[in-house]
Amino acid sequence: MEEWRTILLVSPDQGASEAIAADLAAAHFKVVRASGEAEVSYCLQRTTVFSAAVIDLTLGERGLEVLELMAEKLAGKPILALIPQANLDLAVRALQCGAYDYLLKPLLLEEVAASLSVLFDRPFQQQIDAARRNQWLRERYLQPVNSRVTEMRRQMQLLGLLARTEAPLLLVGESGVGKTFYSRVLHFLSPRRFESLTFFDCRNKSGAEALLDLFGHSRGLFVRQQPGVLVLQECFRLALSVQNRIVAFMAEQEQFTAAGTGKGLRVIGTSVHLPEQAVDSGQASRYFRQAIAGGVIELPPLAQRREDIPQLADLFLSLLAGHFGLERKYLSDGAMQRLSESSWDDNVLGLQRTLIQAVVLSEGVEIEEQAIQTAAVEENGHLLQLNLSSFQLDRVEESLIGQALHHHSGNLSRTASTLGISRGTLYNKIRKYGLENLTKKGESLVG
Repeated sequence: MEEWRTILLVSPDQGASEAIAADLAAAHFKVVRASGEAEVSYCLQRTTVFSAAVIDLTLGERGLEVLELMAEKLAGKPILALIPQANLDLAVRALQCGAYDYLLKPLLLEEVAASLSVLFDRPFQQQIDAARRNQWLRERYLQPVNSRVTEMRRQMQLLGLLARTEAPLLLVGESGVGKTFYSRVLHFLSPRRFESLTFFDCRNKSGAEALLDLFGHSRGLFVRQQPGVLVLQECFRLALSVQNRIVAFMAEQEQFTAAGTGKGLRVIGTSVHLPEQAVDSGQASRYFRQAIAGGVIELPPLAQRREDIPQLADLFLSLLAGHFGLERKYLSDGAMQRLSESSWDDNVLGLQRTLIQAVVLSEGVEIEEQAIQTAAVEENGHLLQLNLSSFQLDRVEESLIGQALHHHSGNLSRTASTLGISRGTLYNKIRKYGLENLTKKGESLVG
């Protein structure tokens, strides 16, 4: 007779817990239920050997601490996290705390048992342990905002659901809305999170160049046949001949996958155009549209999600301070009002650029409205402008320091004061990025 596996089920919702436990029992699992941290600790100290765990993260922030405790005590056993609707930030953090997978609410009861059964065959623990030792370096700044806007939440729910599948997806939105960032979120939320993630910019590529890069002998991205995720940025800019070649490749790969002879690549596309628009304008073949757009995520422009601007601004200022060791700056009420009322033609990218400039322009811990107004005017200046979501963080730091030096005419003391760092730290960063030419003549770099 088959031995039943024992599951630790943690949920503060008694009704939901009873329903999930009944469904797990019907799927031949034994269930031990707990409603909070004290009961979880008690269960983990017993002699019961748990095969896996399910935790309902409506427990809130405290739930992540309970999850970390479970990950430590269960010694590599699969953990499934149940996440409130559309809260991808919590889903990301749950995976970073040791969960193997997640389900977004509302969910079908049978999904829990089905997902657990799959997790027993996923040897993730070694990769999770390595990533946690490295403090999730690649994903450290992967913090999607839990949107307050209905349409954005609908799209995030869809992204979270489709991320767990193998379907090819298309992320659509205006320039600067975060298509690259959400491609990274999608990759991390997927079962392929420990596989490679590669970006290929389809813009300004001739058909011959794209064919060589994608299908060239030995070095082509499609030829390597390594499992992973390939993001085709502005995919409808590819020549039709290249699109047709990709369609053929994806059809062939699907046959191999169905036959169990390989996993292959998962293909994600991004575009400023909806697939129907690309087909109607002749940019895309109908076959390519069908192949690349197994699911479509439409990211709304920032002007349609103004309620999220305070969260986005606070998050970005926090990330700037945390990554670069700068003094944490805060927005005055007037500055926040100015941000909320701006048009944001450049979307989230424009918001990030403006905040970088505002940090440079503000010598105290508070960013005033005038700094935001001036930053918006200067945003298209000659100095390098970059965004944090590109994950080119050293280049962002170089830009930030360069702009601060330029603003203070190379005066090191005033630049260090504005950034909230010591002169010695500033010296080191100037040398690191070769910015000596921006320092005031006569200023010594000897710390």
